[in-house]
Amino acid sequence: MSTASIASRNVSPTFQHDCDCCRFLGSLDGADLYVCKDGYVRRFGNDGPEYGSLGNLAPAGTPYALAAKLVKLGRAPHAYRTR
Repeated sequence: MSTASIASRNVSPTFQHDCDCCRFLGSLDGADLYVCKDGYVRRFGNDGPEYGSLGNLAPAGTPYALAAKLVKLGRAPHAYRTR
């Protein structure tokens, strides 16, 4: 993923996420993005193991890099798609 554009504005999470500490940031290509005290989370399904996390790592070109950027910008949750 090199860049992302807004697909729709002011979205809600698609998948269930049971951590009260996480804050929903938006979605990227259908996966929900969150920030939590333990880092960035990407949820792509409702089942418990259907998520990914790299802690506070946010390598360039990954969904976690977008999550880090959204936290820094403080934007409302939007849906994004890769270009």
